[in-house]
Amino acid sequence: MRYSLILVFIIILGCTKTENKTVQKKELPPQNIALVIDKSISMYSIDFKPNRSEAVLKVLKNMISSKKDNQAFSIVVFAGDSYLICPLTKNKQELLTAIDKTTQQITHVGPLKFGTSFSHALLNALYSLKGHKGQNSILFFSDGTTTIDSYPINIPIDAAIRNNIPINSIVITPKDFAISPATLDLNNTMGFKKIKAIRVDTVKAKEIPIKTGGIFKIFYTQKDLDQFDLKKVIANTDNRQTAKENSVKTDPEKLKLIYSEIKRKNDSIAQLFK
Repeated sequence: MRYSLILVFIIILGCTKTENKTVQKKELPPQNIALVIDKSISMYSIDFKPNRSEAVLKVLKNMISSKKDNQAFSIVVFAGDSYLICPLTKNKQELLTAIDKTTQQITHVGPLKFGTSFSHALLNALYSLKGHKGQNSILFFSDGTTTIDSYPINIPIDAAIRNNIPINSIVITPKDFAISPATLDLNNTMGFKKIKAIRVDTVKAKEIPIKTGGIFKIFYTQKDLDQFDLKKVIANTDNRQTAKENSVKTDPEKLKLIYSEIKRKNDSIAQLFK
C-alpha cells in the first residue's frame, strides 16, 4: 500500500511537470511593428549626439538586437516623402543592415524629398503591415511637425483605426536651444547655428496616437531617450488606449490607389541601391 501511494505521487508529479512544460512552450502571438524614422534636415541637428537621427538609430539598433522571436519589424524612412527600406522581417541581421543603410545612403541630399510628410510615412508603414496577421503596430519617430501634406492625415488615421493598428509617437527635441543646420555648401557640408528651439505643439503631436489608441512620448535630452525602454511601448498592446471613432471615412478603392502609388515610389528608390 505504501509503495502504491509513492507510485501515485510520482505519476502526479510527472503529469504536473509535463503540464508546466506545455504552458512554457505556448507560442506568443506574432507582433509586427513598423518603425518609421524621420530623416528630414532638422534631424541632423547636433543637440543630440552625434545628431538626432543617429541618436534614434542607436536606440533602435539596441531594441532590434534584443528583440523576441515572435517580433517582426519593417523600417520606413521619411522626409518630404517616404521609402520602405526594409519589408517586414524577423531577421535581425537584415534589420540591422537596413539601419546602417539609412546612415550611409539615406541622407539630407537624397533620395527623399525635402520637407516632412507624416501622412506619406504612415501610409507606407501601413502598407508594410498589410496582410500580416498578429498584433500590428507603428512606432513613429520625429522631431517636430509635418510640413507637407502628401495625403490628408485623416487617411492613415482612418486606416489604422479600421485595422486596429495603434500608432505610437516618439518626439525628440531640445527644450530651450537647438543646434540646427543653417547652411549647406556646394560639397553638401552643413553649417550649424545655435537657435531657440521650436516649441512642439504637443496637442497636435498627441492627436495621431490618441485617435489610434497609441502612446505619445516626448524626450528633451539624449539621456532621457537612452534610458527609456522602447520595448515597453511595443509590449503594451494589452493595456493600450481605446482608439477613437474617426468621423471621416476613406474609400477603400482610394486607399488601394494610394498604396499602388507608394509601392511605385518604393520600387523607384530601391533601384538606386541595386
